[in-house]
Amino acid sequence: MSVWDQYRQCVLYKKPKPGLLGTPDPVRDAAAAYKERYGIADNQCFSCSEQLPGHTLFARGGRENIFRGLNRDGKLIIIAHGKSNHCGGFDPQGLANFLWDHGLHEVGLIAFKCCLVGKSEYLPKLKNWLASFGVDVGWFVGYRHGVWTLSGAHEASGLFDLVVRQFSKGHEKKRSDRHRVRVVKGNIDVNVEGSRRYRT
Repeated sequence: MSVWDQYRQCVLYKKPKPGLLGTPDPVRDAAAAYKERYGIADNQCFSCSEQLPGHTLFARGGRENIFRGLNRDGKLIIIAHGKSNHCGGFDPQGLANFLWDHGLHEVGLIAFKCCLVGKSEYLPKLKNWLASFGVDVGWFVGYRHGVWTLSGAHEASGLFDLVVRQFSKGHEKKRSDRHRVRVVKGNIDVNVEGSRRYRT
């Protein structure tokens, strides 16, 4: 498998939060940037707080099957405000229950585009809770620091990474993964051809 064959994008937040100096909520900008970067179709993008362009609004507390049909060749992108112990207002158990309730049974990668969920034990705990629900996941990845979305949907994780990104052409240079993200292997084997990050 050289690329992910399927994508879903899910924006999780209860209400918009302004960015620095009163700028628009960075979650909105990230949602638009990743949708464009990966060419995700409108009917595969979902938001639970407000109607975002190109996203379908769904009920956070409902049981809509928005993740049904994903398999080990798929990537689920979750965009939210985060801390080391929560993502979009969910602790690991709550997020696992949310994903299960909305139809997730299998996926190759869950990628978090939010701050700090890779800093502590959020991802391993989420892995264990999802496995307890019978959900099969190949990999999890989340940022260790605060995150900025730059042009081209490139991310800077932490201030040092931001400096490296800002002074490189097209924001393409970055610090190594061990400084930027935490990668956690899930409960099934998914190997991505050509990837140093997602291989067993």
